[in-house]
Amino acid sequence: MDIDELLLNIEYLNRGLVPIDSSFYGGRDGDKLKQKLSSISINDAKQAKRRFRKVFRQAVKDKIKKIKYEIKLKRKTKSFKRETYEQWSIESFKNSVGINHAVNKRLSNVQSRRRRSLVRNFLLKKISSIK
Repeated sequence: MDIDELLLNIEYLNRGLVPIDSSFYGGRDGDKLKQKLSSISINDAKQAKRRFRKVFRQAVKDKIKKIKYEIKLKRKTKSFKRETYEQWSIESFKNSVGINHAVNKRLSNVQSRRRRSLVRNFLLKKISSIK
């Protein structure tokens, strides 16, 4: 385990999240996460899930801000085309992490992995800005 992974696990614990191995992100399902959540009390699991959703919302806002900034820098076309491309990019990102899915529909495994990966990258970015 390198220093970044160690700092990442500490950041997970500081934020009240369940730390996950880096090898887990290449996995196909959330069985390891379910095992870890089942090993703690029900109330702690609920609280960890709630905190994950909070960090996820922060990560989504950060990613959307980054998308808008990158499009503004790269696209030197008419503002209408830029705004349309920006809207399309944001909607595509939201669909990829399951934000625009129906309320009664479960997230796919891919969307769940993308959410975990987004939060992990967001926290890694926070850690690297502190160093």
